[in-house]
Amino acid sequence: MSDLLNKRFKADGSLIRSEEADGCLLYNPVNGEIRALNETGAHLFSLLLNGGTGLELVESLLAEFEGVERADAEADVSEFLKAALHFGLICESQ
Repeated sequence: MSDLLNKRFKADGSLIRSEEADGCLLYNPVNGEIRALNETGAHLFSLLLNGGTGLELVESLLAEFEGVERADAEADVSEFLKAALHFGLICESQ
């Protein structure tokens, strides 16, 4: 299990979110960057608007999407967290 799953994160509330049929677009008004998230990424990002742990995200995926295996959910959440941290969409919180 990734160390990221035990940490707490919070989404950057300054990003402007536009819902799309298959996910969402995130616009950063500070640097003008736009990031597209698929349906799963949009779901995870929305959960982090109020903060949460990687494990809470895993549990949400298991409850929300039928047929998802725990190992796959953990891998997907870890990958999402790494990318979201890299692009400044989320940060670690206390």
